[in-house]
Amino acid sequence: MGAVLLLLWRGRRRHPGLLAGSLFYLGTLFPALGFFNVYPFIYSYVADHFQYLASLGILALAAAAWGTALARWPARTPLLYGAAAAVIGLCGVLSWRAVPDVSDVVTLYDETLVRNPACWMAEDNLGQIDFDAKRIRRPWPTIKPPCA
Repeated sequence: MGAVLLLLWRGRRRHPGLLAGSLFYLGTLFPALGFFNVYPFIYSYVADHFQYLASLGILALAAAAWGTALARWPARTPLLYGAAAAVIGLCGVLSWRAVPDVSDVVTLYDETLVRNPACWMAEDNLGQIDFDAKRIRRPWPTIKPPCA
């Protein structure tokens, strides 16, 4: 990683966007890497979902590169638009395939338990949903007040 940053630093005059996008990515991702506690670590030892926020720098950099390619190679515009359509189509298909896993909250927790059977939060939330729907009995006995 250090070697990549060094190369980006040395090429900063010719391609400053590469260094800026990479530093934005690393700076945004750093709090979730586990070097210090952040709130989500109360529930999990990983916070990899914060990578989506950090990827904004990389996506902005890719969009800028695509715009530059369109400006430099006008003869290849149909090819570049085709490549962009293919990437968008691939993202759409992958999202469409993931929809059944998160179609409702019960399915989400069931899928979480399939992938992480030790997830106490999913177990607890499913138990609360079942209890609220009166699908299970109370796990504790009802305490009766003493007779007077």
